[in-house]
Amino acid sequence: ALGAALGRSACALAAVTDLGLARAVVDRLAGENPAEYAGAAERLRVKAERAAQRREKKNAGETRRDRPVRGPVQYNRKRNKK
Repeated sequence: ALGAALGRSACALAAVTDLGLARAVVDRLAGENPAEYAGAAERLRVKAERAAQRREKKNAGETRRDRPVRGPVQYNRKRNKK
């Protein structure tokens, strides 16, 4: 499907790192060929839901950054005595 869209007769491959764009591409492919792409569309839907939950949690201030910060670690160094 991707090769035909790009005007190629051979197989084509694309790496999409943006979750929203990847989901849009796979949803479109699933609309054209549900038997082949429905599983991938479902996995990306679940990933998008989890990402949204992490964003909500981050925006609510429930992150590790809200915990008290410990001071620097103190090391006991042995010094060379002369």
